[in-house]
Amino acid sequence: MGFGTLFIGYFLLLNVTYFGYTDLISGLIMLMGLYKLSGINKDFKLAFYSASVFSLFGAAELVVSVISIFMPTFKEGEALLYITPIRYVILVFLSAFIMKGIYEVAKEVGLKQLAQKAKYYFYISSVAFSVAAIFDLPFFGFIPGKALAIISVLLLLALFIIIAIELSIIYKAYMRICMPGEQVYKEDKKSKFEFVNKFRAHEAEKQREYAEYKLKKMTNSANKKKKKKGKKK
Repeated sequence: MGFGTLFIGYFLLLNVTYFGYTDLISGLIMLMGLYKLSGINKDFKLAFYSASVFSLFGAAELVVSVISIFMPTFKEGEALLYITPIRYVILVFLSAFIMKGIYEVAKEVGLKQLAQKAKYYFYISSVAFSVAAIFDLPFFGFIPGKALAIISVLLLLALFIIIAIELSIIYKAYMRICMPGEQVYKEDKKSKFEFVNKFRAHEAEKQREYAEYKLKKMTNSANKKKKKKGKKK
């Protein structure tokens, strides 16, 4: 399932300190999920490309981390001065495209609250990762070491919270948006009254069919655009 796999990969981004060891795995898992979602809209497709770049960058991070283990003389800190800001820049685009993709799909299937939350965090995550990238550049020597350390800790804490909230958005998309051919709705706790259970089942089935119809429509529209572009070429 696209959203489920994406959730697992994005979950590894909670490692905000020793990310050099997990970014490659995170990127590859997200790639699998975004590959399934890329046919839905252009934002998920752009997120797929961003995850590809993130995976390649994660491989480079892993090489640097492994070298630092076997070569104590290797100055890992100096390498990270340039690696970490680039990582955050990639995450600006990756996070933004994922949130925009969820916003478009949620809006299309009538999940207004989820759509609004995804739209809100499209901006919040973009700003947070951008600020983190800026503060990781080696241009803040004028700031006292203690103050810079406090700012860094606060930024890491903020990023952890933002990623956790974005995970909740992806999880809600996984639980409430049914991809064509998938059954992912969570059953409500059964009521003591049978007519209530029947009503809930009926409403859930109607919502599932409507969501599948809308997503198929979006997918078909995206495929038609691809075919038109192919003919023009």
